[in-house]
Amino acid sequence: MSEKPVSDIAAEFRRLGKNLREAFEAARDSEELKKLQQELEEGVEVLASSVKRSADEFVHSDTGQQIRQEVKELEEKWKRGEVQSKIRQELLEILRRVNADLDETLARWQAEDEGPSEKSGGTR
Repeated sequence: MSEKPVSDIAAEFRRLGKNLREAFEAARDSEELKKLQQELEEGVEVLASSVKRSADEFVHSDTGQQIRQEVKELEEKWKRGEVQSKIRQELLEILRRVNADLDETLARWQAEDEGPSEKSGGTR
C-alpha cells in the first residue's frame, strides 16, 4: 500500500517532466517567440546606434573638448605630484578631525560613566 503512492508520485514527476519539455520545445519553436526575439534584436541595435551617435557627438562638442582638456591637465598635475600632495594634506586634515571628534566623544562618555559613581560614593 505504501509503494503505490510512491510510484504514483514518480509517475507524476515523469509526466511533469515530459509536459515541461514539450512546452519548452513548443515555446522555442513558436512564431510569436521568434518575432519577439527579432524585435528585441532590432531594438538593441537601434539603442546601440543611438548611444554611439550620442557619444560621438559629445566627444566632439565644446563640453566634451573641455572635459578632455581638464583630464589632460589633471594627468599632468598627477605626474608632477601636485595631486598626490593635495590628497595627502586633505586626508591628514580629515583624519585629524575624525580623531579629535573621537577623542571628545570618548572623553564625554568616560566623564558620564565616572559621574554617577562619584556621586554615590565611589560604588556602582
